[in-house]
Amino acid sequence: MKQKILLILFLCIGLIFYSCEKDNTSSIKTGISIEMPSNLPENAPELKNFILLFTNQETGEVFTLDNIDAYEDFAKTLKAGIYDISGTSDFVIINGKKQRYVVSMNDVVISSNMAPLTIKLSFVELKEDFVIKEIFYSGTVTKLVEGNTANNKAQKQYINACYVIISNNSDQLLYADNLCFAISAGNSANAILNKNISKFLPDEIGVEALFRIPGDGHKYPIQAGKDIVICMEAQDHSIVAENAPNLAKKANFEWFEENSNPKFQLSDNPDVPNMEILLKESFTYTLLNMHGTQSYMLLKLEEDYTDFAAKHTKEYQPANSKAAKKQSLFIPTTMIIDGVQLASGETIVAKVLPESIDRSYTYVTKTKMGYTVRRKVERQDGKRVIYKDTNDSANDFDRDVPSSLLD
Repeated sequence: MKQKILLILFLCIGLIFYSCEKDNTSSIKTGISIEMPSNLPENAPELKNFILLFTNQETGEVFTLDNIDAYEDFAKTLKAGIYDISGTSDFVIINGKKQRYVVSMNDVVISSNMAPLTIKLSFVELKEDFVIKEIFYSGTVTKLVEGNTANNKAQKQYINACYVIISNNSDQLLYADNLCFAISAGNSANAILNKNISKFLPDEIGVEALFRIPGDGHKYPIQAGKDIVICMEAQDHSIVAENAPNLAKKANFEWFEENSNPKFQLSDNPDVPNMEILLKESFTYTLLNMHGTQSYMLLKLEEDYTDFAAKHTKEYQPANSKAAKKQSLFIPTTMIIDGVQLASGETIVAKVLPESIDRSYTYVTKTKMGYTVRRKVERQDGKRVIYKDTNDSANDFDRDVPSSLLD
């Protein structure tokens, strides 16, 4: 069928380059090819009413190509520059699932000598479920202490205030019972490790920590548009650290971990329910990596963990080729409700999550500043906020955002 053939649509776009001299402009034309997804279902619709947005990184101007249908030509005038390109089609319902065509591209240079631009579309299911809304992982520093000169000369990094905000992004009541938070075993800064783990992708994702919200299935109702906060330590971190939240007041659940090492002790908050520690590979306690080298996922696991682990534990070689082979839990990709691929900066060494979960990645530009990555708002339905969720973190998240939990 037509959707399974590479559709080349040469769209003539007039590009106007503004030189430093007044009224000295030149018109530039380029071809754009739209590449359809290769894995379309048999009953996928033709490409109709597709909208492309070209956002100029320098000026913030947005130029639109709309009503794109298959085999039609379009013309658009743009200024030369560096652009972010995004696009969506109308929703369609296939077998009861809401799906649409999407695209997201960053740092696209529009210039007089550019080659024809290929825009690769994806056809994705948009799940209305829990999503990761905000991740506070990059750390902060201890507060200045009045009169304490020695302390103020060496403010220490502070990383215990890490948390994740999870939002019910659907239009119906959901229950947080048995919702799990998973931390990837793969590392976006370690190519060798990822090569050994990624052989299980895209069908299975290795994890090194798995924490589950307890309950009988109906204990923790979360209304549409409402959030829950999970954290490592539900204490008032604002007392000791800059730009840190009071998680004793804000957290709904904590993954409190007991250990025998006196140097690594957490304080258990009796007023905040503990998550079940199903899996942890840390010998102390499990932080969110402040450099963003790990990625995070949500899934529901209602069965007994021991039985689940017996079916899904696999062996692989660690990054050190001389080390003994290691066993880790590998979760089927089909179980993942939401996932966010992080990176330690603008470039990434290796992807941890498959493209069906996250086609790109996000990051903070500086550590120890109290920065978060936070999901963008797509629209509002009355009082309910709907967050952007296209399985594309570069497009879905804002970077370097202060914590939303600060008083």
